[in-house]
Amino acid sequence: NYLQICCCCCCCCYFCFWYIFAQIAVITKSNNCDDCVATKELLMKTREDLGGLDKLSMTFLVADELPGKNGQMILDDLAQETKEENPPYIFFDGDFLDGYEELEEMANEGLLDSMMKGFNGVPVGGHEEF
Repeated sequence: NYLQICCCCCCCCYFCFWYIFAQIAVITKSNNCDDCVATKELLMKTREDLGGLDKLSMTFLVADELPGKNGQMILDDLAQETKEENPPYIFFDGDFLDGYEELEEMANEGLLDSMMKGFNGVPVGGHEEF
């Protein structure tokens, strides 16, 4: 889980704080990344299609928008830890997905709906293994 590798670096404290409070966390490089934009659109559309899921915690971070080199340091750490060179980096309750392709596959199989419904109203870190 990224939180464990991140806490040793004080420049990423903002990210650690932000990440702890999200059931679904997406870290992107910029709004020009097609998979990053598609990820956000798919998650937001799925949430809307499911009636809003008002207790579901979803957070999106565009790393480029962090001050100084913090964003690039987060992206570098994520690339090293996940072995994925390119964003988006998608986490469901701390579990890393391999990117947009896996998220899209989950949506096509109906698993994304189930996971998002399952998270609605459940404390962060409180899901069962899927």
